[in-house]
Amino acid sequence: MIKSGVIKKLALVAILMGSLTACQPTPKVEVIKDKGNLDEVIQDSEADSTQEEIKDVVKAQDKREFEVKLPGDKLDILVNADLVIPEVTKVPVYEIVRKDFEDEDINKLCKILFGDSELYPELTYENMSKDELLQELAKAQAQAEEFTVDDEVAPEKKEKISEKFNSYIEMLQTYISNAPESVVREPIKEFKMKADEENAFGGDMKYFSAQGKVGETTGHFIMQKGAGYCGTSFYMDNAAGSNYNSKYYIEEQDGKEAADMPNTCKYSVEEATVLCNEVMKQLGIEDIYSVSYVDEIAEGMPSQGGSSSYIGYEIKYSRNVVGITETSDMFNGSDSVEEQNSLPYGFEEMYFRITDQGVEQFIWNSPMELGKVLADNVTLLEYSEIEDIFKNHVAIKFADVEEATTIHVNEIRFGWMRVKNKDKQDEFTLVPTWDYISDLYGRSSLLTINAIDGSILDRRYGY
Repeated sequence: MIKSGVIKKLALVAILMGSLTACQPTPKVEVIKDKGNLDEVIQDSEADSTQEEIKDVVKAQDKREFEVKLPGDKLDILVNADLVIPEVTKVPVYEIVRKDFEDEDINKLCKILFGDSELYPELTYENMSKDELLQELAKAQAQAEEFTVDDEVAPEKKEKISEKFNSYIEMLQTYISNAPESVVREPIKEFKMKADEENAFGGDMKYFSAQGKVGETTGHFIMQKGAGYCGTSFYMDNAAGSNYNSKYYIEEQDGKEAADMPNTCKYSVEEATVLCNEVMKQLGIEDIYSVSYVDEIAEGMPSQGGSSSYIGYEIKYSRNVVGITETSDMFNGSDSVEEQNSLPYGFEEMYFRITDQGVEQFIWNSPMELGKVLADNVTLLEYSEIEDIFKNHVAIKFADVEEATTIHVNEIRFGWMRVKNKDKQDEFTLVPTWDYISDLYGRSSLLTINAIDGSILDRRYGY
């Protein structure tokens, strides 16, 4: 949501990452089984509560292993997956609505993340002194020089990224020519979001941004709110910049042997989780969200001379309702809100990055809250029916894939998905689903199936 040149800490590495990311095969056609009216589906599926757990009700096994092969050997889907099913005896259905951040949330979050430190306006290229901009220029030139002699990068990619470096350096030089010799900065007195009069974030956004000391380093905070987006982000300056990679990604790119590294973070994963939980407790939401995914992080890639050890963790939280967790997925909807039937409001996401500095990053996007109960308990399809639907529809979904590839499904998860009520842009329902988690786009759902009626749910559109 942030445009280049507005916030100082748009790390150059992040600007360039898109040019180095490899593309994976993408299905040309998304097949969505025709869905009935969601309200009617819920009403027709209401059931009395029993003492049987979900696993027994749907007659699911602990593990499934099978193969779905497309004609012509273009695509091979190998399922070797544990079934992750919560130990609960009923599955209700809820209305769920937006819960936008307000000005009082700024005060609360800043107190938790910065303590008693005074906060100042976030540095931008427009309000930096000449000396500060010269320091930024020196960093950019050093990174450009280092990149130029990197033999690991293909010549054609090197040329494209060099052009971006040059453009970035020219931009800094323009700011330097107009910058004052010194700048006097006053602490922030009013913690309120303001209108984005310069259109820095696009659309109708209101925002608040600040920076301040956290121990020996500097922390950065921003909160934004508009018609199609609401979110907040905090991060600390660090030596790695944004050049972190997860264990999952390292294993995918460099292999399991390369990913088998020690973690040198001073916190164990249990201690890191305690740090996250303390923030949740201070926010008063510790009973609403639970850990859904934990990964280790390293600086750079081992194959490119990066760190030989992990230096911390990424810990993701998801909403937990009656013991069932909203399924975490790396794919967060369509990028185009103008596209017909596209996702009007991103899925809720919350995650922490923990290093030796403690909470080095915290992100919370698209906050939601539960509304009324639409059904106390619903009837679920047996798992064997869900698996048949998966086999049939995943083959159709990827029928037009042109590159031969193998997709591994390593987890089958029962959880929640926030579903947009069709033709009602701002109304949502929390629906039970089955997700087949694959390695196609990182850790993402290959197919999401409504556990009530077996309809296929499309995460790009939210229904």
